[in-house]
Amino acid sequence: ISGTQEEGKVRFEKEIDIFEDCLRNYADVCGNGNRTFPLNRIIMLYSIVTYLIHKNNITEDEFRRRIRIVLNLVRNSEDEISDSEQRSSGNRMPAILRQVDSIIINGVINKKEDNNFNTFQIEEELEKIKWVNDNLQLAESLYKLEDHPLLHGQIAVVGLDNPDYFSRFHSLFSCNWDLVDCALICIGDYKQCERNGWRHQLGSKHIDKAWITLFHKSANQGFHSTKEVLSKLLSIQETFDDKSLKEMKEQFIAKCEMESVFDWRYYYVKYAAFRPGRYGKYSWKNPEIGFYDMHVLWTESKWSENSYQPFLYEADTSLISRDDLGHYLVIGDDYISCENDAFRLYRIGTDEEMDCINIRQNEEGIDLENRISKLKKYLQSKK
Repeated sequence: ISGTQEEGKVRFEKEIDIFEDCLRNYADVCGNGNRTFPLNRIIMLYSIVTYLIHKNNITEDEFRRRIRIVLNLVRNSEDEISDSEQRSSGNRMPAILRQVDSIIINGVINKKEDNNFNTFQIEEELEKIKWVNDNLQLAESLYKLEDHPLLHGQIAVVGLDNPDYFSRFHSLFSCNWDLVDCALICIGDYKQCERNGWRHQLGSKHIDKAWITLFHKSANQGFHSTKEVLSKLLSIQETFDDKSLKEMKEQFIAKCEMESVFDWRYYYVKYAAFRPGRYGKYSWKNPEIGFYDMHVLWTESKWSENSYQPFLYEADTSLISRDDLGHYLVIGDDYISCENDAFRLYRIGTDEEMDCINIRQNEEGIDLENRISKLKKYLQSKK
């Protein structure tokens, strides 16, 4: 087990002596009630001890492959493992350890064992076992993909159908993440909607958790779209660099401007305010009728005074109303709201509509003029 990606080794969360860690920290409990030697490490230690007990019947190569399977399952079964000691009934841990026994001792995932690891990850591991047996010469490239810090063993977003994409994924995410984000949006709408129905996930130029969330199948809606868009991008070229991604971004912007068709993706790619490098969280008020009433969230899960409506923010940052969570621009006694087909000026206090800046759109409700440029001209005329 290694703390970094190395051929012939399995990448763990960090370089540790797991037995020593257990001796030092097993009994320690944090203020929140969590052990400093958590359940996932207990399972990994159990896996190693199980191997040592049966070492005469398991080769080192077999152990390396089997411990990798267990680690992939552990990494992607956080909910299943975390609730194993908290449930009033149906404790998962006995079933989890029986599954570990089956994998380490026999090299087999027992599909008949219920209520253990994440079912999706179990299916993926079964597919990878068969794939590795059929593609032994490509096994190390798969393991390297599994060890990528944005994937943590779950490779479904890349898939097994195109092994060439394994190295391309590494190449892509060695580039500037902001350019990667823009390149993906140039290809298509890859965002996911969280289970709460109002918060959406996109990438981030700085925070890896945004990408990890996107690349791990969950209750979020849209994983298939993320996978499809990523696959299309990976299919374009064998290696990626910032220059090629920047060219893709510039070509996309130029095409939109030449055709005078500006959907929300154009603004997202064109203006940095839409991509502040936070947690990649966004909200759309009525996505079923249009995507221009969108908001950038500054925190991972909540509205805050730093949230903002990016079309308004880009037009004039200084006028954004922080008291209204960035929903409006405030001009004297009036405020401006961004709506799907217009900007509207209302009187503060009475909400009487004072003016309307209509945005020309096609039959699909997509802008035929740059609404940010139009709002900037309007604001200039009010000075």
